[in-house]
Amino acid sequence: MGNTDNLMNWFCDWFDKLNARQVQEEVLFKITIVVWCIWFFRCEKAFNNIQVTPEMITHKCRKEISEFEAKQVSTPRANLSISRTNLHWSPPSRDTFKINCDGSFQHINKTGGVGLIICDFAGTHRGSKCIYLNHIWSAEQAKSRGLWEAVHWAKEQKLEKVVFELDSKIVVDAVNNEVFNID
Repeated sequence: MGNTDNLMNWFCDWFDKLNARQVQEEVLFKITIVVWCIWFFRCEKAFNNIQVTPEMITHKCRKEISEFEAKQVSTPRANLSISRTNLHWSPPSRDTFKINCDGSFQHINKTGGVGLIICDFAGTHRGSKCIYLNHIWSAEQAKSRGLWEAVHWAKEQKLEKVVFELDSKIVVDAVNNEVFNID
């Protein structure tokens, strides 16, 4: 049980530093990698029925962190100034709902998923939904399916005024401009 205790101490140490505002950027990257590894193995368990141990998670975390650190040494960082305006969620007009939708795709096994969130004009969460996709062929298809599922969900919920928001320009253009140059 030593590795489990080690993993737990690792997490606790990071959260203690977060609370004390002593976290450096490198630590945040490591936390992100660890959370991604846990999510990865959770998907392996859920979708592929692979038995996962804390040792497997720890090994993958160390491997990914090592690869990240190697890339940091070989890749010079540019100080880019990024405008952070308009990066926040903007609410729809009064009496209107917004459904944010996104899709993901895993090329290896041709699966993916869709995530949907409904909020009202005040930003109040009104529902969330996740859908597993089997036998899909591209990220475009997953994102298109996300919009399709969002429309059907809005109809099921009997929502009359709905704004759909997604991050795929090609899907948005296909719907708004009737350009069918999409997978």
